[in-house]
Amino acid sequence: MQLYYSQTSPFARKVTMLLHYTGLIDQCELVLTTFTSEELRQKNPLGKIPALVKDDLVLTESDLINEYLDDFWALEGNLSLLNRGSRFYYLERKAAAQANGVLEAAVQSMFESKRETEQSGHWLARWKEAMQKGLTELDVKYCGKIKKINMTSFTVAATLGYLDFRHPQLNWREWNSELANWFDEISQQAWFIQTKPPC
Repeated sequence: MQLYYSQTSPFARKVTMLLHYTGLIDQCELVLTTFTSEELRQKNPLGKIPALVKDDLVLTESDLINEYLDDFWALEGNLSLLNRGSRFYYLERKAAAQANGVLEAAVQSMFESKRETEQSGHWLARWKEAMQKGLTELDVKYCGKIKKINMTSFTVAATLGYLDFRHPQLNWREWNSELANWFDEISQQAWFIQTKPPC
């Protein structure tokens, strides 16, 4: 398997977190790339990052890639990180979807703020509100405990890590102390430290 990724992409980080946590990193070649890479576009015409290549199969959405990798993890005799069949499954997936919404707003806001032409104050305000409200209401108990990491854990950890990386001025810890405590504990885990973007 090959994973085309960027060290600063939070979507790619969701995947590399899972790879390190499960040990599947030993079965996957990491290929640093950019959106404009011809090699990447030959595999994936959309140029999306991350992209997982396994023989003739190319997957390009981080959640889909992680679901595929989770199947490998389960085939090795481990419990699925998606917790299918659990009574908390949909609550966990809801938390992941909310974190993804925050992450998408954060990424769009970052690109807009770097635009050299006139920036849209309307969209910057809208994305900031989405980040604030999304984090305020994000229920940490479905992110998983340290000894019971699940797929939602990677999504939320990647989202919060990206906010610290690109949007430190948000001071998101002021809105959700419980989430901050969870993240402080998660931040000490090897799979989190090993996937940090370069400063």
